[in-house]
Amino acid sequence: KELGENNKESANAHFKYILKIKLFLATISAIFLMALSYPISIFIFKKDFLAIPLFILGFYIFIIAMEGFFTSLLYVANKVNYISIKEVFSQTLRILLLLLVFFFLPEKYYVIGVILILSLTLLLTLIFGIYCSRKFLPFLFYKKTNVEIDKKAILVFLGYLIAGSLSLAFFSNIDSIMLGMFLEDISFVGFYRAAFALVASIGGLITFSSILIPAFAKVKKEDLQHIFDKAIKYSVIIIIPSAFGLAILGKYFIRAIYGYEYMGASLPLIFLSFVLIETGLTAIFYSVFSARGKPEAYAKVMFISAILNIIFNYILISFLIGVSELWAVGGAAIAT
Repeated sequence: KELGENNKESANAHFKYILKIKLFLATISAIFLMALSYPISIFIFKKDFLAIPLFILGFYIFIIAMEGFFTSLLYVANKVNYISIKEVFSQTLRILLLLLVFFFLPEKYYVIGVILILSLTLLLTLIFGIYCSRKFLPFLFYKKTNVEIDKKAILVFLGYLIAGSLSLAFFSNIDSIMLGMFLEDISFVGFYRAAFALVASIGGLITFSSILIPAFAKVKKEDLQHIFDKAIKYSVIIIIPSAFGLAILGKYFIRAIYGYEYMGASLPLIFLSFVLIETGLTAIFYSVFSARGKPEAYAKVMFISAILNIIFNYILISFLIGVSELWAVGGAAIAT
């Protein structure tokens, strides 16, 4: 918003304060996991060899948090092409290094090797993100300005974002947990997760909240309706055919990606396909609420949705399990 109004000093002050918060949260999260790595491995997973991988994941959490932060600055700077370059480089390097792990390391070191490779590639992309941010938004890295900012408003905003994110995480996983409680054959939960993962992957390709948030933040109030209408229009052109196409052709995707053993995922995929429409449109509303400083609206809706999801899951799973366990999985998909 400040950049859209060419307030570089204010943008600098906001950047420095948000960076401090991000560093603090990332550091605390990393230390928390590292400190609890041994108790978690012993008392929760009951596998002491997981202590070292969990400890290393503490570093991974810190790096991925900071990498995401500087990647978001490239969206702010309208340098999406550099994000594409970064991803191509990162994913290619990751695949090549992972192959080296599987070829040259003993099997017992696979997990540690994979985590180290993921951390290394993320560290390199973090360095690339910092370099690009300094190149395209150099004034953000100047010495501290004397501009006063509303720190309380930022913290309230952050609180609502965290609440919304937690609700979304809860919403995304509660169905699998409830299926595990109802079903005798736990492999049906795997069918559901396979279908859900496929929908989530396609949803990530057709939602553009990362690009829309900077656009909605910078646009003048009188132009907001026009930009919002265009975003809805062009998103609908993409997401509705995608949803119906996935519902019709989903079983072929399941067979090609997971194999014949996972054909049971075809039924929940039919219903979950239409989540693409809901998530695609929700992403636009989320972008507007976040960009215009109203994250509480999104957080409230996500909280209510999470509660409703529990209720709908319980009703449909308990009713349809009388038909079959596969239809119980379909019930969870309908509830979602």
